[in-house]
This record gives sequence, C-alpha cells and structure tokens, in this order.
Amino acid sequence: MAKRIGISKLYDWVPYFGLVCLLVLCYIATVHSTEAKIRKINQKHKEIEDIRREYISIKRDVQHEGTLYEVAKEVKGVDMMDEIHIPKKIEKI
Repeated sequence: MAKRIGISKLYDWVPYFGLVCLLVLCYIATVHSTEAKIRKINQKHKEIEDIRREYISIKRDVQHEGTLYEVAKEVKGVDMMDEIHIPKKIEKI
C-alpha cells in the first residue's frame, strides 16, 4: 500500500522549495558575474601586453637614436665643433 502525501504536507514544503530556488538563483548570478569579470580581466591583460610591446619598441628606438653616433650623424650638417669622433671601422690588411 502506497503512502499518500497530503496537500497540507506539500504546503509545508513550499518555503523550503522557495529558499532552494533563491539560493540557486544567487549561485547562477554569482557565476555569471564572475565569468564577466574574468573576461574583462583577460581583455585588460591583452591591452597591457600590447601597450608593453609598444613601450619596449619606442624605448629601443629612443635609445638607438640617442647614441653618440646617431646624434653625430644628425648634427653633421650643422656648423658645430666636431668634438665627437665617430668610430671608424678597422680593416684587415
């Protein structure tokens, strides 16, 4: 003989079922917001890497153009005292 659950017993379980539904909705909302934050973090990480590459490239160019040899080449046509001696290549005889 099967036990039957009365309608009044089902009404007693409604608050618990509501609480479980609320907790599930909170869990889904938390997971969704966390995934959105992770996507934003990954996007910012890519932007930082691009900016870092650009910085390194500009720094390399500035350091190269700031060497004595490069500065002497730029100033060669201007009437200035030639205090910078540009290195010359030594050839093997």
